[in-house]
Amino acid sequence: MLNDKNNGKSSKKLRKEALYVILFVCLCVVATVAAVSSRNNKVAKKQQMENAKIQSQKPTDNAKNPEITLIDDSLREQKEYENSLEVKNNKHQGKEVKNEKKQEVKVSGNIANSKMVKPVEGVIGREYSEVPVYWESLGTYRPNFGMDIKAELGKKVVAVTDGVVVEVGDNKDSYGKQVVIDHQNGLKSVYANLSENISVKKGQKVKQGEKIGEVGNTSLISFNEKYKSNLHFEILKGNDKVNPAKYVKY
Repeated sequence: MLNDKNNGKSSKKLRKEALYVILFVCLCVVATVAAVSSRNNKVAKKQQMENAKIQSQKPTDNAKNPEITLIDDSLREQKEYENSLEVKNNKHQGKEVKNEKKQEVKVSGNIANSKMVKPVEGVIGREYSEVPVYWESLGTYRPNFGMDIKAELGKKVVAVTDGVVVEVGDNKDSYGKQVVIDHQNGLKSVYANLSENISVKKGQKVKQGEKIGEVGNTSLISFNEKYKSNLHFEILKGNDKVNPAKYVKY
């Protein structure tokens, strides 16, 4: 009798413990399901956000929007037309400028290409030299940016070609009295070591071969050279002194 009572208590206790175990397992299953559902919801929400972002970018894609592509093509064609028109106008203007330059060269070329005559009858005493040469008058070496033409005192000096007298006075490099003629073609001619008897005035127009002065002895550079009396003759191209032998032959 006592054993039956004890067995009944043990059975009841076991059923109670089994109920607790089942309840615990159920709670674990519910928690697991809730966690999985929450994670799936987060993944689904993230996917929805990415899809919405992609959908919002699609209208700006010209390749997938026929209306925008059509507008862009129209604007591109208009731009290409404007560019081609501008290039055509520039070419036309360039031709006009080029033609004007040709005309200018042709006008000034009449003087530039005219042959220069000798500024004075004589022979070369010292040639043009950019390399310093010895000067007995100075006892030192210095270049000669012109040609010294040996000629008798009082010999007539003439304009090598047509031009306008722009300077009459003393040479700044101590070559004595001088006359400078602008030939209005980028060239100027300089006649130095003249006598005081200068025949022209500043601003006067002169013709080729017209007398402008006489050979003198006013230079402080060549007064004691072996070739004695001379005309110091220079050619300026722009502001640069060039070899006169390119233009005048002796």
